[in-house]
Amino acid sequence: MTMRDQPFVPPLRVLTLAWRLAGRGAMAAWLLLAQPACTYHPAGAPDEKLTSAAEAKPVPESAAGGAELESQGPPPSRLEKPETARSAALDDPRPLRQAYHDLRRHTPRSIGEDAGLDISPDGAAVVFASTSNSNQPKIYLKDENSPLVRAVTTGESRDLQPKFSPDGKSIAFASDREGNFDIWMVRVAQPNSLEQITSSPEDELHPTFSPDGRQIAFCRRSGKQGWNLWVEQRDRQSQIELGPGLFPEWSPTGEWIAFQRASERGERWFAVWIIRPDGSDVRQVVAFDHWGAIQPTWSLDGSQLAFTTTARLPDLPAGTDLAGRGVKGDDLWIIELRQGRTFQLTHHEGANWKPVWGLNGRLYFVSDRYGSPNILSLVPPEVEE
Repeated sequence: MTMRDQPFVPPLRVLTLAWRLAGRGAMAAWLLLAQPACTYHPAGAPDEKLTSAAEAKPVPESAAGGAELESQGPPPSRLEKPETARSAALDDPRPLRQAYHDLRRHTPRSIGEDAGLDISPDGAAVVFASTSNSNQPKIYLKDENSPLVRAVTTGESRDLQPKFSPDGKSIAFASDREGNFDIWMVRVAQPNSLEQITSSPEDELHPTFSPDGRQIAFCRRSGKQGWNLWVEQRDRQSQIELGPGLFPEWSPTGEWIAFQRASERGERWFAVWIIRPDGSDVRQVVAFDHWGAIQPTWSLDGSQLAFTTTARLPDLPAGTDLAGRGVKGDDLWIIELRQGRTFQLTHHEGANWKPVWGLNGRLYFVSDRYGSPNILSLVPPEVEE
């Protein structure tokens, strides 16, 4: 069965299944936010599991309401040797000065799942969504150099996809606390200071700030039109629609918004695109004919985009762990926008997804390579000219 032959899944059902599938590397838009032209109907959801007996410790509650994590990462033997990064073009291999290095594990937990994340502008904190302490995902904040995690949101709602404001004082996120998913914002220093940014009857997800903080881009499901990009102009209290797309990410210069959009031909894989904030000058950045390119994120200087690939699973016998799931999150790639060269960063059998660039060129992401989905980071290789 091809992607286009599969049945349409109601939006909230897709959202729920997407979160549960995040542990299998499936926290991707065509799992999370399926358009009628390219929908994914997963079968079942993984159970929580422990990565190893050594990691199967109870996670104590901290006084702040979060989870106190181990101060050190996994034993050295748990960190595999750096993978070799290579160019996507097999007939034109571009040598890299070194493989990625300094692989770190930031949330060494074995209970629950970590998902969407962002890094504060000063590089001092990580904000992410997790089911580590509750059945529904909540937003948590972790200092880069501390094992302590603080809960930013509480309650029975599902809180997803946090994003720091440019000044680092606020966090925007998607939540269904008023019924359907809307965009909300909370002050980092005042967890009770919730502000509702959007209030449409349609689901709205994945906020991203303009560099000056005056605008927030997001995606909204608009009836039969599927998922479209919108911009909330906060100073004018107005919104503009940019067109079809998912997972917007504002560039550091403010000139572009990167996003993913399904192809209109072939197997209809997702590709990475960029668009001007006024909806003009839409350009395709990268597309493949054998897999999808999703979840783009800008390097701090705006010269590169990192993204996740999704690959179709082979036909598996009924009853096996991934049978019937169709696609999976796969590896991390980067593209140099000036020369258009693409390079594969990871070649791990586990799933790696949702990359976010931090300070000093470090790339943070979610991976299930140690069992439960945790937040990791690495330093990408330098590309030889």
